[in-house]
Amino acid sequence: MTASSGGALAHAKAIGHDVEEFVVDAIDAFELAYETDVHHDAIVTEPVSCDLEAAGGVPVVFVGLVTLEADQLVEVKACVRSASNGDATTPGRWLFKGADEGQHGALVDEDAVYALTVYDGEGASRELLAIVPADVVDELISDSWYGVDRRENWVAKLGWTHVLDEEVVRA
Repeated sequence: MTASSGGALAHAKAIGHDVEEFVVDAIDAFELAYETDVHHDAIVTEPVSCDLEAAGGVPVVFVGLVTLEADQLVEVKACVRSASNGDATTPGRWLFKGADEGQHGALVDEDAVYALTVYDGEGASRELLAIVPADVVDELISDSWYGVDRRENWVAKLGWTHVLDEEVVRA
């Protein structure tokens, strides 16, 4: 991954764009969404099954489904494998925005999926991709929403270890 320098928000956005491109490059049946006002990053262009072999040897895990349908919406989320937590480290977490009326709520309503990625950090040499239906994520974060002073009003965080086995990620 190559993230541009700048402030923390600019850095996070750059990582996000890099991860979106990584996901679309890894799965040929994904195409980037070019509209800026949509709640998703990509769309499935043809059916995809769980025995998918992604480009570049990227490990892909399907959680809670076996196929993706053409025209299904895909939201890409990324988190670092481990983050500093003072003197220790903690597994990275994905951030979901907009419980009911925002992005997440729209994705659940549209039967979308999340492409959840885990990466090692700057210049990551190893990534993992999990394809998870938005309604499964909704169950996992149902008690995690909290209010914030942002446009989305509500956010939830989910550690990657709640979705993926550590042994799979280490592979």
